[in-house]
This record gives sequence, C-alpha cells and structure tokens, in this order.
Amino acid sequence: MNCQSIAKQLAFECTPLRGIHGEDMFELGTPFSFDDGTAINLYVINRESFAEINDDALTVHHLSGLGLDPWNARRKTSLRERIQPFGVTLRDDGALTLLSPLDQLAWSLPRFISAELAIAQWVREQTGTPQSARDLADEAEIYLRAWHPEMTISKRPMVRGISGHEYRFDFQQGNELIDVISPHHNATGGLMRKLGDILNAPNEHTPIVRIIVDDRTDHERAHVELQIIAALATAMPFSKLIERTQSGSA
Repeated sequence: MNCQSIAKQLAFECTPLRGIHGEDMFELGTPFSFDDGTAINLYVINRESFAEINDDALTVHHLSGLGLDPWNARRKTSLRERIQPFGVTLRDDGALTLLSPLDQLAWSLPRFISAELAIAQWVREQTGTPQSARDLADEAEIYLRAWHPEMTISKRPMVRGISGHEYRFDFQQGNELIDVISPHHNATGGLMRKLGDILNAPNEHTPIVRIIVDDRTDHERAHVELQIIAALATAMPFSKLIERTQSGSA
C-alpha cells in the first residue's frame, strides 16, 4: 500500500504521513465536497494485513458547523442507517471508519466515499437542497476507475450527431462513451434523442455507449428506464457497477 498506487487507481491527491504510533498513514484529497464547498478528505492507516479508512471525525464536525447536531441520538441513528449499506461505521467519537483487506482497498475506498456522499445527500434533505447530476457522475467515476484501473478516463468528451449537433458525455473510458443518469423519464427522453442522433451519424466506427442509471433509491423506476435505454445502448444499474468493482468482472 502506497500513495503512488492509490493516486494512480483513483486519481486522488495522496500525502504520506506517519501515525501517532509510527504506522504508515496516507491523507487522501478527493475531488468531492459538501454543497458549501467543504472538501471531503480521508485517511488510510496501515494496520498490518488490513487498511483502516478513517475521516478523523471531519464529517461530523462539519455537520455540527452547519447546525445539524449529529450528536443527537435520533440524528446519529439516521446517519448510521445511511452509511451502513457501504460497510462504514460511525464510532462514538464521531469518526467514520471502515476496515479493508489490503487487496480490496481499491474497492473499499469508493464505498467509503459513497458513504460520505450519502451523508451529503442527508444534509441536502435536511436543508432542502437538490442533488446535482454532476454529483452522481463524480461518484460513478471512482467506481469506474476502480473497475478498470488500467484504462484512462477522459471527462466530458464531445461527439457529433447526424444532425451536426455536438453532444457531451460524462466520460470516455477505453472505447466506451459513458453517461450517468437518475431514473427519471425526462433524463431518459433527452438521452434517447442524443443516442439516436449520434448512433446514426456517418462515423467510421459506431460509438460504443454505456449508460449507468442510479437504481439505489428507486429500483422499480430505474428498471423501467433501463429497459428503454437498452434498445440503443448498454444499460447498467449503478448497483451492478459497484458489484463489478468488487469482483473485477467485465
């Protein structure tokens, strides 16, 4: 476990540190933040055969600064329910933590970030702030990098359709163009028009497109949208992306 391998796989900023007992420790600067711009950073601590991922209670202290009182028993229970699906624990001292086998660190780090983003969504619900499509794409990016660390990811590539109009995708990974959308008929409608335009353009090589639909909060709606999208592109539930990141399957 070292900063170079972490930074290469996940495109995080990594700073080597030394723990209070002399153990290897790394501070990771992620591209994610809360809606007020507060960065989401975390630490990875070498525990011999395991790595401990820990946020040093920064998230809970941030919530306190927002006036949301995360020490309240009811709210603490709510936070624990949000992060539990990702295997992350909220300790009594306020730190978020996750123990990971060293060989699964590239999968565990995205899960920890997903737990942080689940708390960010909880904050939005408490304050009435909507989630942006960019947040969803940013979250998918860390799983895409962990799934195929050998492939370069380009952000926001442009492709011209048969109409002459240029369309932007969230990513290109290898030879695939990738978009990440929420399960809503408006998002699917605009996407299908884009796909019809670019797939019928006279290109030397027909683009290969993968669409990832977030199915984690409304599985039934996502299933409907996935069936529609599958007529024109590879359609993938977000939960399946997470599973494939863990297994490393194609």
